[in-house]
Amino acid sequence: MVRGKALSLRYPARPMAQRLLAARLVAALLLVLWTSLAIAILVGYRPGGPADHLVGLAAFLPCPIAAAALVWPPVDEERWVSVAMLWLGLASVLLLAPLVVGVLQTLAGGGRQTLLPSLEVAYAGVLALGSTAAYAALGLMRGLFSVRTPSRRRTSSSAGLAMVLTLVGTAIFGGFAVANEQALRERSPQRSAWGPTDPGLVPPACDAPASLGPSATVSVEASARIDRQLVGTAFIRGVRRGSDEQWDGRLESHLGDATLRYTRSGGQAWLAMDGGVPREQEPGLDRLLAHAHLTLDGPVVAVLRSADSRAVTQSLAIELFDGAQARHCRRQIDGPTALRAVLALDWLVDHRLQADPAALAAWRGDIDWWVFADGQLGRVLVTVSGYPGDAWPASGISATLTATLSATDRDGSQEVLPPDAAGAGRP
Repeated sequence: MVRGKALSLRYPARPMAQRLLAARLVAALLLVLWTSLAIAILVGYRPGGPADHLVGLAAFLPCPIAAAALVWPPVDEERWVSVAMLWLGLASVLLLAPLVVGVLQTLAGGGRQTLLPSLEVAYAGVLALGSTAAYAALGLMRGLFSVRTPSRRRTSSSAGLAMVLTLVGTAIFGGFAVANEQALRERSPQRSAWGPTDPGLVPPACDAPASLGPSATVSVEASARIDRQLVGTAFIRGVRRGSDEQWDGRLESHLGDATLRYTRSGGQAWLAMDGGVPREQEPGLDRLLAHAHLTLDGPVVAVLRSADSRAVTQSLAIELFDGAQARHCRRQIDGPTALRAVLALDWLVDHRLQADPAALAAWRGDIDWWVFADGQLGRVLVTVSGYPGDAWPASGISATLTATLSATDRDGSQEVLPPDAAGAGRP
């Protein structure tokens, strides 16, 4: 009989242990997310401001708050109260996770100087910090007050502590971040490979026609996927000066590998395929010189200027690339337009550059482009998707073509020279 009573007294402790474990798991996840975010900012946030390191150190402020919830997990004898507090912690995780991903993408891209590019991002950060602080405050108040303390008093104390922690954390981190950004704006503009860095210059609207720079260092990276499996990549690097240009390309795909070397100088053009000898070509090739006698960044501008008037152009944001402001624009396109815009996509569909654009008429996607303060096109992202059989003799449900084009040093003085006389013989 005594043994039965002892067992009945120990059994109710199991639900409380389970609640403690669940609360600590959520707190540990919050601690990992906040710590990862802080480390990323401390290591990767380097716009060159006077408070770069202070911003990184201030990013660690939420870490001890999350650690407090790990030491004093928010649980209660009442099951529904524990469940409500657990959902609060999970809500904080759901707010924090996309914020961490967004900041990591920003730091990896080396683009924007500021970590708070818009009110939406700042608002999400404050909500994530506030919910984490509330989750930790509930556990702290449970440890400070006795069980006999009225729940209303513990709740009000927790809310007050959470508000104080949120305000202090927001003020310190936000103050350092804003002050650092303001110091960067007040500095004399430095040269950027992307374009003008004067903060007083505003990029033109998306409906204004983008222009080509007098010269550029152009790079293109493209890929093809079938059912999310990579089946081909293409890389092109080169320089352009006016309508003269010189570039090298490499293609690796499931249909075979290929290389290209193209030079246009004055009224002459040379093309070498698959490591062969450069052969002099007519400079007006329809396939290679589809628009404005330019093979890399020229066709994109031509496509944007000749777009269907029914296409809706979206203005997404003003972004920074190494200190240069650019307006991010977007428009929907079809498959043939994508092939006309980027040579590397045409190359991925047919490594002999003989793809039929009409075969991709049913494909749909977007073209994103960034126009800088000088009104020139500096970056393009093209993505289209459709049925794989339209592009290749392959089976599958869905295929995607993606290309990223960058045109930097557009005010430079790139030099384009013809190939050696020995290697530029006529066919």
